Amino acid sequence: MDDAARWCAKQQGSHCGTLRAVKVSRRIHLREIGTEGKSNKFVDYLENARGLLNQSSFEYRNSNYTGAEELAIAAYLDNFEHVEEELEKKSSHAFMEDIEHKMREELRDLIKDKAQQSELDIHINATDAKLVEAINLLKGDN
Repeated sequence: MDDAARWCAKQQGSHCGTLRAVKVSRRIHLREIGTEGKSNKFVDYLENARGLLNQSSFEYRNSNYTGAEELAIAAYLDNFEHVEEELEKKSSHAFMEDIEHKMREELRDLIKDKAQQSELDIHINATDAKLVEAINLLKGDN
């Protein structure tokens, strides 16, 4: 049993799920580095970000605001940030910056302000739609 699993076994709160999700995100990131020729690493980063944003909504729904914020931060820092330059090359600075702003500032502000779940989900869905658009651009499916 690793340290994270031991810690989770002692905890009763929902931080355990958050820790696992962030750990999985980082593990996926490390696996991607070794498989660059087999997949589009930029698309993988964006898919990871999408999953983390959905997990963030789940944690928020369960009143784990700290966990929701940590997942939102991981979606941006551990994933989207690695795609910004490539996305800007394939689209525009404004498009890339719009997604960045939605993830880095707006989402975190909603979480910190403890906005209504429906408002948070609307924002995550709008961000997700932009991420899907970015994925299609990076795949060349535009």
